[in-house]
Amino acid sequence: IKVVQTAGAQLAQVGTAFLTTDKCAINDRYKQALLDASHGKRSAETRLTRLFSGKPARALVNDYLRDFTAFDNGATLPPYPQLNA
Repeated sequence: IKVVQTAGAQLAQVGTAFLTTDKCAINDRYKQALLDASHGKRSAETRLTRLFSGKPARALVNDYLRDFTAFDNGATLPPYPQLNA
């Protein structure tokens, strides 16, 4: 945060850093995938998707994203919260 503030930014986003904490309710396998990506143990490729909640979100590319990519648009996604379930 200090680096981007020193460069002139007024805001910085660090949300991903908190996803691997014990306070975050995401699946432990996804937490491990994030850690593995940050340590070069798996691909760090990400993409925007609507497959989780219907709203755009950035996610690590995984089998779920690849398998359901055909449904990754507003016309074919079920409404939230069914989609999230």
